[in-house]
Amino acid sequence: MNEYSQDRVNLHTHSFFCGHGTGLVEEYALQAIDQGVSVLGCSEHCPTPDNRWPRSRMSFGRLDEYVAACKATQAAHGPAGRDDLLVLRGFECDYRPEYRSYFEDHLYGDLGCDYLLFGVHYLQLPERRDVPVHRGPLGKADLHAYTEQYIEAMRSGLFLFGAHPDLFAFNYRAWDDEAVACSRAILSCAVDLDMALEINGYGFRKPLVEAPDGMRMAYPIPRFWELAAAEFPSLLVTTNSDAHDASDVAVHWPACRQFAAGFGLKFVRIRIDDRPDGGYRVKMLAP
Repeated sequence: MNEYSQDRVNLHTHSFFCGHGTGLVEEYALQAIDQGVSVLGCSEHCPTPDNRWPRSRMSFGRLDEYVAACKATQAAHGPAGRDDLLVLRGFECDYRPEYRSYFEDHLYGDLGCDYLLFGVHYLQLPERRDVPVHRGPLGKADLHAYTEQYIEAMRSGLFLFGAHPDLFAFNYRAWDDEAVACSRAILSCAVDLDMALEINGYGFRKPLVEAPDGMRMAYPIPRFWELAAAEFPSLLVTTNSDAHDASDVAVHWPACRQFAAGFGLKFVRIRIDDRPDGGYRVKMLAP
């Protein structure tokens, strides 16, 4: 068993495999070592057997290649290799109930993944499915759909943590009663389930957006995390770079640390245990 402080761990990265990231898994490992990271989680956008979301996910046919690259990088740089870097195998998933057995039986089972995380990137609406959260303005019904999907994923029990829970703010710009209610529902569920939510470092590198009260980051949004600190002090809070380039493996850390400290939020500790099959079991603990 090993425990790590949050500043030594990054569990959210995307390489060239996803189609909109750059760099080999090996390059991410080398950058992690240079930037003082002890645990690197490879969390490619998860493909599905039916190749859903092809523009932003690697194809299902490259799944074995990706897993092999993660294993080779671990062998080269892990405790048994030339460095002391733990390289974990994971995926960032969009949860849909029809893929549950695929996540459980194939990703965790056959492939021996160390962890899965999730985010809501596409909305499932009554009149249309797979509406990108990051394209076009979102209305109140869209916001509620986002919230319901986020909570459904948390309740599935499949995921280590929830990524960028305030991503809805990218295109739902007002902090109104609807935004407060939906944020409160997500935060409350996370506390009830003892699930960590992520302050996402990629948001600090994105262009500002125009909101009713002025220019702000697309995400993370201060009011979401201010609400978290005020009403949900036991919330588990994690942070990751969401790197899409190898050079960004740990670039998020100073900004995220300062952002969290402004609300009195403290980051989790990460415990990693060996599994009998050679993989790892990852758990997030209260600070």
